[in-house]
Amino acid sequence: MSSGLLRQAWRCYRDFGADESLLRFFSHLKLISEASSLDFFICDLESFRPDGLNTQNIREISKIEFEKFRLADGLRPRGDFDKQFSRGSRLMAATAGDTLVGINWINTQFADLTQIRRPHLTFPKDTLYSYGLLISSGHRSKGIGRLLKQFVLQKLKNEGWRFAFIAAYVRNIQLSRWHEKNGFARWGRVFYWKFLGKERRMTRLTKLGRKYPRLLSVN
Repeated sequence: MSSGLLRQAWRCYRDFGADESLLRFFSHLKLISEASSLDFFICDLESFRPDGLNTQNIREISKIEFEKFRLADGLRPRGDFDKQFSRGSRLMAATAGDTLVGINWINTQFADLTQIRRPHLTFPKDTLYSYGLLISSGHRSKGIGRLLKQFVLQKLKNEGWRFAFIAAYVRNIQLSRWHEKNGFARWGRVFYWKFLGKERRMTRLTKLGRKYPRLLSVN
């Protein structure tokens, strides 16, 4: 086996573990199909401690207020905002005057995780889903994402929520590390595939996930 293949095999084992690496190998051979993975992270809001950063330009924006704002370059089209509002999601945003420059959505009822065929994942009443963190192209690398996340978690803690969770593609290692530096800890991973036309999922929990195994019913 060439050194290139060995390095590729090692990266797969490092990123996905033995069981999942084998499934991905089967996917490469076309024995199974539609392989994808999501990592789940949770924040225990009871123990969350903000860094005391200045979040004065960050707040929740209602659907009515949203119509008055302009969108900075790099944010999603207005139609996508309307779609999220229609799902009952709440918008937290960083502003610069009358312009939105950063956004983070939360939903207290369900999570749309179509990547693993869970378009309507529900969770306990004290838990909510944080998603869609996005900073405009002209305002990145300025710490706005961190400020926005700090604001969101502190606001949710003040409202009495216990857990917030997020999902990230396994391959996006940089984003996963960023979340771990900003209040979240890895809960587990869900791997989705198809074999002989039947949908299957495999869940691997971390130590934290085993402590709260029923927090997310993704199987």
